[in-house]
Amino acid sequence: MKKSFSVLITFLTIITILLSGTAYSEEPRRDIIIGFHQMPIPSEKALIYSEGGFVKHEYRLIPAVSASLSEQAIDDMRKNPRVAYIEDDVILTIATDEYVNSTGVSHIGCEIAHNNGIGGTGVKVAVIDTGVDYTHEDLDANYKGGYDFVFNDPDPFEAYNSHGTHVAGVIAAERNNVGVVGVAPNVSLYAVRVLDSAGFGTASWVIAGIEWAVYNDMDVVVMSLGTSVYSQSLRDACCNASDAGVLLVAAAGNTYGGNVTYPARYDSVMAVTATYPDDNRASLSPIGQEVELAAPGVNIRSTFVGGSSYGNLSGTSQAAPHVAGTAALIISSNLSDVNDDGVVNNEDVRLQLQSMAQDLGDPGKDDVYGYG
Repeated sequence: MKKSFSVLITFLTIITILLSGTAYSEEPRRDIIIGFHQMPIPSEKALIYSEGGFVKHEYRLIPAVSASLSEQAIDDMRKNPRVAYIEDDVILTIATDEYVNSTGVSHIGCEIAHNNGIGGTGVKVAVIDTGVDYTHEDLDANYKGGYDFVFNDPDPFEAYNSHGTHVAGVIAAERNNVGVVGVAPNVSLYAVRVLDSAGFGTASWVIAGIEWAVYNDMDVVVMSLGTSVYSQSLRDACCNASDAGVLLVAAAGNTYGGNVTYPARYDSVMAVTATYPDDNRASLSPIGQEVELAAPGVNIRSTFVGGSSYGNLSGTSQAAPHVAGTAALIISSNLSDVNDDGVVNNEDVRLQLQSMAQDLGDPGKDDVYGYG
């Protein structure tokens, strides 16, 4: 009898807990990124769970986790002395506008480099974007791998949105007498999917993609995406990736004379604006001191999803891969120690890109074209 009574009490207790839950679990959760002063330890992750939330991703590149918590739990977490900041997991989108026609690769003089055997051989370039149709006839030989952080699996194939495939083609389309040719047609191409088929993604996915690039020894990363919202965690990820030797290139944003968007706006990232075929600023381009380089970005023809399809897109999304591809050419052509610091790295590539740019607009670096 006592045993039966004890079992009944235990059963009722479990039911009561399940029905009542905690105050936190009943509240709507918000997707956030929690930054810590030091790398989070198990007890801190356990604290998130005890507050009724859950950890979505724990980073190695920065001392942070992406999580989902109620508002009350977030307020409680802010009081934890180990927590440096808590911010929304902001949404980023592609930076492409319209469809039309183009000659960006020839415009920046890549054929001369190709004819001299400089094609980016051995350089690892990661396209952090919507994923890529790596079965495409102009990309399949150069594709080497990647990851999908939208669905959290090792296959970044994308069959619907051509944005990432188009960006990849500007950089890496093969020199095979088919379709188009990329700026660096011999690079090792990697696709890192952080945007869904509608062209939207979260900062937590982008940070995970940047981290993947660092730990998989990428030389160049191109991000044709952006947001107007500042993110401390995304800034830290970019800064640490740059410090680790990765050259980060990003679309400056299609803000039509407005501000440069993030991540291009961070100091650790090269912000690339778009120009018309006559080298004038494209109307969709931003204006700001963060603009570092300008490249063709209107009516750019490149690879589309579908295995053998091609199409035209315009935007700073199309300008950025021209710079990323050029960076790959520089790296593969016996780069020198430009800044005389005793180390040949991404900083030398960045300085080389700046110095070889054709000055446009006002003499020297300006807010419209950067270095040109």
